Amino acid sequence: MDPTLQFTLAALAAFLVGSLPIGFWVCRLKGIDVLEAGSRSMGATNVSRLAGKPLGLLVLLLDGLKGFLPLWAFTRLVGEIPAWQTYALAFIPALAHSYSFVVRIYKGRWKAGKGVASLAGGFLALSPALFIPVLGVFFIAFFLSFGRVSVGAIAAAMSQPFIALNRFPGNSALFSFCLLVAMLVLWTHRMNMRRILYGTEPSYFFDRVERETPFFGFTPHPTEFEWEAVRARIAERRYSFLRRCPIPLVQLLTWVMPNALTGCGEVCGIKLRNGPAIGGHYAGIPLCSLQLSSPHHIVRWLAVRRVVQAVWRAYQKGADIVGLAAFASIVGNTGKGVDVVACLKWLGLDIPVTTGNTLTAIAGVEGGLNAYREAYGLDPETVLVVGASGSVGRAAVFALEQRLPGARIIVTARDLLKLQEVYAGHPNVECRVMPTGEQPLPGRLVFLAVSARELELNPEPGTIMVDMSRPRVASEKIGSRPDVLVLDGGMVRMPGNLMYDPKSYRTMNPDGCVMLGCNAETALLAALIRQDPLLRRNWSVGDLCDSDLLHLCEAARKYGLTYSGYRYMDKLLPPERFMAFKRHCA
Repeated sequence: MDPTLQFTLAALAAFLVGSLPIGFWVCRLKGIDVLEAGSRSMGATNVSRLAGKPLGLLVLLLDGLKGFLPLWAFTRLVGEIPAWQTYALAFIPALAHSYSFVVRIYKGRWKAGKGVASLAGGFLALSPALFIPVLGVFFIAFFLSFGRVSVGAIAAAMSQPFIALNRFPGNSALFSFCLLVAMLVLWTHRMNMRRILYGTEPSYFFDRVERETPFFGFTPHPTEFEWEAVRARIAERRYSFLRRCPIPLVQLLTWVMPNALTGCGEVCGIKLRNGPAIGGHYAGIPLCSLQLSSPHHIVRWLAVRRVVQAVWRAYQKGADIVGLAAFASIVGNTGKGVDVVACLKWLGLDIPVTTGNTLTAIAGVEGGLNAYREAYGLDPETVLVVGASGSVGRAAVFALEQRLPGARIIVTARDLLKLQEVYAGHPNVECRVMPTGEQPLPGRLVFLAVSARELELNPEPGTIMVDMSRPRVASEKIGSRPDVLVLDGGMVRMPGNLMYDPKSYRTMNPDGCVMLGCNAETALLAALIRQDPLLRRNWSVGDLCDSDLLHLCEAARKYGLTYSGYRYMDKLLPPERFMAFKRHCA
């Protein structure tokens, strides 16, 4: 037979063999779609995480054979062949594995695997003298990185050209081939390199915890703006000897001490009415508001990296969904922010998250309306929502429209055009620019959904202001006025008896089973996701839709979530304070 035809048939056979989705078929036997779960790769590493390590090792062996057999069989049948043909037959199965036409038929996409095992099999057939030292580099990098397979694969691929120069000096064709292989491995591992950079690349040795009951993750709020307050908080919680330490040392500690500012531990004891018990994990982030809003890009990037690591840590603990709360977007003083949700997507982390803003707003509206009715004995005719362009404000407007169909709702924000676009088609909603300190606020019921430090408000006497933001800047400024009642918004009482891990600081449990609304929404969504896996997606992120808001309202009512009572600065409001305000209104 003509040698060219022989090679053409061999190359076609290598392509067909390399395209076989072994990992996809093996996982399908267990009812798992490996191309839609985990890293969405049909390689041995993803199969190990989803279907178990024995099946992962089986897929590793079979994928290696896909790369080994074409070159080995062709050389046994034909004998000695040109060098470029050996390189091609070693490379084609890996390329076909990475971009499989069979996967294209199944899923409508080309990307399937990373091709490392097939490349290893090809190199074994090509040159055992080259394969053995490269394999040694893989295992060294693998163990030094605590079981990161991608680190071993990248290190092995990068070492191939240099090992080829050392073992086969003067063989420029082999060196060029090794460079091509290294480029393929780097390209197919570009997502892994992003996760390595952010510290979220999974280890082969540590699997995600599987929970029998719904389980949520939550990232606690950092609220301090002044470094003196940060130092006082660290000293109060754990390190009293640092009460008088220099501020630069405090700044350093917030980066290097993992739990200096926020608690980190597990909670249990939440028992929904006619629903399941729920557990959770608080993934503490030891950063303060000054660092999260830094104008320096490198500081803000480090802050985002820490937030992403906290989300990943909670997910590895078994969380069905993670509450980002204040960390949905980190914005610096320049006005340019980093979207943490988009960052998770960029890293290929399929982790459902929620800001918790919907339940925060719903609880705040319920508390504000209850206080107004108790103080004045009727429903308000005019309601003001400050900062209504954000998700908390939009959810508050939705809740007000449901509870006060005929009321006049005034919404304000800095960007009037955006506000008008958001509330187009809402006849009872009136859009205005954010008020200044000199302008009296319209209406006696005000919902505050923004926490800008420079915000100055001038409520009229007899106004009830519900602060749904964090940190509660306006509460500190206006709360001392006797003619204005300032309430915390977004505090929710959960059914059950909340218990914390001893290592966790009890910031979320002022009394009884009380949580921030964002925390309560995360716990509720964990239960809903367990009941209906189709609900496994991001919630309260970006543009809110009425169906999601209504779904959460109904679920909160069904499972017994209630408003926690009147509070101010995270403490129960003394009854005499409310009675004094009522006398003032009279």
